Amino acid sequence: MTKSANQIKVLLCAGILCLTTACGFDSDSEPDDREAMIEEVSDLPDAQIKIPAALADDELTETAVDNTDDNVTYNLDSETRTQLINDLADEIQTSINTILSDKEYYPNISDIRVNSDCTEFTIYMTADEPNLYEASLIMSFYTVGDRYQIYNGVPADAAKTTVIYINADSGTELARTDSSSVH
Repeated sequence: MTKSANQIKVLLCAGILCLTTACGFDSDSEPDDREAMIEEVSDLPDAQIKIPAALADDELTETAVDNTDDNVTYNLDSETRTQLINDLADEIQTSINTILSDKEYYPNISDIRVNSDCTEFTIYMTADEPNLYEASLIMSFYTVGDRYQIYNGVPADAAKTTVIYINADSGTELARTDSSSVH
């Protein structure tokens, strides 16, 4: 992987860290029996990716082709782009597993599901109201979901990640929001 690809990978992982580092997670306690929810991709074409500056990082400015209008544009070759998408999918899965194993900060979450294109995260709750940490997952999932979609070829203005909270016992939808509310 090239130096710029490594820098982009660091950016992608940094977005996931907001899911895991603030609460002192212990990665050794992650469940390892869950199937991956996001399938691995292969042979993505080269692409010019335009991403909102809010989802980019200053470390990547040297790899940017254009940085105007609150957007950053990158030229990504096939190999780099494919690796970025797959690494991001792995990080999302690892973060979900970590959240599920952390009953100190996320005691009411019994399951989290994400669809294969990262447009929808469903959080199953054993209570009708999330605590502060459980409620803050919305912004993290918006960030990683939108970033995954953009790197996968969805135009930034069309990327939309929905987060749904459901009562695990009754199946009642408790809340539904999407990332278009913060663009």
